[in-house]
Amino acid sequence: MQLRQHLLKAFPGIVVPPVPGKKRKSFEQDYLRRRAVFLQKTLSDILSHPTLAKSPLLLDFLYIQNDTTFRSKQKDHDKLPRVNRVEQVGSP
Repeated sequence: MQLRQHLLKAFPGIVVPPVPGKKRKSFEQDYLRRRAVFLQKTLSDILSHPTLAKSPLLLDFLYIQNDTTFRSKQKDHDKLPRVNRVEQVGSP
């Protein structure tokens, strides 16, 4: 499951920016450049949100370099309690 889906599940009611779709096996330079810019904007938007920026899963995504370890962490995060009400979200 993608990072965005995990954030949406963990923080219902918080708008998580969309991630750009990808063309399979497209290595066109213009496409790659535009996708990189969009991905950077998406990540910047997530990091600027006071609640999302503190998400342990986001921090794992940014710091763990091994895909297998990150997938294991995703499973651990799925077991954590979810935010069910706006009152449970920390204030900025």
